[in-house]
Amino acid sequence: MKDITIRQGIPTDAEGYIAHMIAIASEPDVYVSYTPLEANMPVEKEATTIRKHLERGNFFLVAETEGRVIAQLRCVIDSSYVITHHTAVLGMSVDRTYRNQSVGAKMMEQAIKWAEDKNIVRLELEVYSENVAAIHLYEKFGFEIEGRKRMYAYQRGRYYDSYMMSRLLV
Repeated sequence: MKDITIRQGIPTDAEGYIAHMIAIASEPDVYVSYTPLEANMPVEKEATTIRKHLERGNFFLVAETEGRVIAQLRCVIDSSYVITHHTAVLGMSVDRTYRNQSVGAKMMEQAIKWAEDKNIVRLELEVYSENVAAIHLYEKFGFEIEGRKRMYAYQRGRYYDSYMMSRLLV
């Protein structure tokens, strides 16, 4: 197995991050709610987004091997309202070649540590109901299904449901 480094993402990772997201969205059994075209954004725009996330105290990890981003994880504090600052939204993806090699688990460990250090009370995410491997990973880390969004996404000629999951850190 190639050496994989997991580290904090920085604005200069934007190009690799975009390439990763396009690859994920292009997978035949994709479970993301965007298309490859939507993932293909200007590098400077994504670099600015990463910079702003870091300035606001959010969490951004990349996993890379041989200079290529093969996974990412973001936790964004819900600063929409004062009453939701205790909540962070988690999103992650791992290149299909590197799944089932503990990359996702190692990233989840770091995300939960970050959330605890930030006094986040609620860590939440959304996952396609058919993404059994991801659901299993999340459950392994104490996430529970709270609800189902029926007909959440329309892709490849059919509708997909998603689950809302969370882990309470109190």
